Amino acid sequence: MVAAGKIRVLGICTEKRSPMFPDFPTFKEQGYDIINTTGVKMVAAPAGTPDWKIRILHDAFKKCMEHEAFETFLKKVGMEINYRSPEEALKYAREMNQKYAKLIEQIGVEAFKTK
Repeated sequence: MVAAGKIRVLGICTEKRSPMFPDFPTFKEQGYDIINTTGVKMVAAPAGTPDWKIRILHDAFKKCMEHEAFETFLKKVGMEINYRSPEEALKYAREMNQKYAKLIEQIGVEAFKTK
């Protein structure tokens, strides 16, 4: 639709420009602090899980992430690998929670209950 001129891309919600769409500026480049986290995938375990079990899970998922077929697939669908250690992932999740909690408050979004 973009190529046909039916829609115009204003920007993309990623940290850096997409390899699939290098001509589309990020919102951050344009001065807007908007970064989409929907592409972020993390694996979590229940609180209190022993460190040795966390390490096994971490190592298995990291090995999969580093597999050539996985990297090829992600590139094909326009995604990138952005590895974070368990500690970095926890820090990132906490930062995003704080950031979006402030944003939700600023724009006045309220929780609602379904019947």
